[in-house]
Amino acid sequence: EVQLRPDQVARLEAVWPWLLADEVTPTAALEILGLADQLAATGVRTRFGVDAAKLITGMHLALAALASVGNRLLVDHVLMEREWVTQCARAFAPYEVLSVGVRCSLPVLAQRERGRGDRLIGQARAQDSVIHWDGLYDLEVHTDQCSAREAAAVIAEHMQGGAPCSALRGIAAESSL
Repeated sequence: EVQLRPDQVARLEAVWPWLLADEVTPTAALEILGLADQLAATGVRTRFGVDAAKLITGMHLALAALASVGNRLLVDHVLMEREWVTQCARAFAPYEVLSVGVRCSLPVLAQRERGRGDRLIGQARAQDSVIHWDGLYDLEVHTDQCSAREAAAVIAEHMQGGAPCSALRGIAAESSL
């Protein structure tokens, strides 16, 4: 929980109309309020309600349905809940799936988060500790050590090399025990 000081309350009252009018982003507002660094230090945790859980479950099933009729898919998905990992593993078990972990050091993540200007400061730090599940990846790329183009080349080489894509199948097998 973040406690506002009197000077921050005054700044919030000044910034609030700009937020409502879309004249300033939430990230910029946090910077103006002097809360960005405080939030980044404590982290931010996203919580999902019943409707979001149904939406995500439906998305997993829809992706599996698309794969079932022969579509080749490239899916960018942040698996923030363990149940999502299990759902994906079970839904995609019949298919050849390359699970790629995209990693980046926290200092670079924080720098990119601030640079984008449309992110809640601290979200990257908070998500980093909950989205990388043991055994989830067939391959990892580190985007603070290579460009996006180089990461894509590593992934393509891995796929062309015929390396096994078994991480999700292993999770599916474990979850059925």
